Amino acid sequence: MLLPSLQPRLALLVVLLAALLSDIASPLSTSFNAMPEIGATGVSFTHVAREWRCKWTDEAVLKRLQGVLDAQLSAIKAVGGQVSVQRTVCGECNDFKVITKLTEPEYGAWSGADHAPEAAFLAALTAAGGTQVETQTVTFETL
Repeated sequence: MLLPSLQPRLALLVVLLAALLSDIASPLSTSFNAMPEIGATGVSFTHVAREWRCKWTDEAVLKRLQGVLDAQLSAIKAVGGQVSVQRTVCGECNDFKVITKLTEPEYGAWSGADHAPEAAFLAALTAAGGTQVETQTVTFETL
């Protein structure tokens, strides 16, 4: 049994804790509910990524592809809303990929600008010897 002098303080503490939890939970649930979703699938997301990819045939081509990325990386990182730029290389299937991740709200503007500097980057990959040059847009979430 609580001492009578502590009961009002405990009640106040419970009220304050409830208010604090309410303030914390509201923004989280609001932002979660506002996330775009693919249809009614439950697949929601807050980021969209654009992938530029090609195949390389030998180490000389791979070296030139890396040179293309090195030369254009600052322009890629200057894209508004950019969260990260990642490069993946597979030595088995000879993939060279560059993935630019943006916040979902900013992706539309970049898409409307033809994903600049995409055209120049893809042309440079081809000129460097990359084959099967392709693009793909995907959701990109850390789970």
